[in-house]
Amino acid sequence: MTIKAVVLDIGSVLEVVDDGLFPEPFERRHGLVPGAVLASSRLFPGDPGIGEMTWDEVRRHWQVHLDLTEAQTDELAADYWTWYRGKLDEPLYGWFAAKRGPFKTGIVSNSGPGAREAERRFRFEASERCRAPSGVLKRGG
Repeated sequence: MTIKAVVLDIGSVLEVVDDGLFPEPFERRHGLVPGAVLASSRLFPGDPGIGEMTWDEVRRHWQVHLDLTEAQTDELAADYWTWYRGKLDEPLYGWFAAKRGPFKTGIVSNSGPGAREAERRFRFEASERCRAPSGVLKRGG
C-alpha cells in the first residue's frame, strides 16, 4: 500500500490541550459546585459541535444556567477558548509541514461554533488552497 496523503485533526492533535485550564479554575474562582459548567453543558438544547447552537446561544445558556453576569460569562468564554485552543504542537506541525511536497496534505476539524475564529492565531482558516506560515496546505492539497 502506498501512502499518498497525510491528514491531521486540529483538536488534541495539532493543538495540545491542558484539561487543568477549564472549567475547574473558573468554578473555584466563582464558588460554583465542581462540575457545574459541564453539568450545564449537558443541558444544551442542541449540539454546538454539529451546528445546532451558535456561540452566542452557548454563552447565553451558560449565563442563564449558571446565574452569571455578563462579565463572568465573558470570563468563562475566555477560559474556554484558552483551554480549547491549547498550544500548537510545534514538532508535529513541523513534521507535517515537511510532508507538503511528497504527499497531499490536509487539516480537518469538527470544531463547534466560534472555534475557527479562536484558532486563527495558528492560521488554520479553511479557505481553498490557504497556506499556513510554514507552507502547510490547508485544503485542496
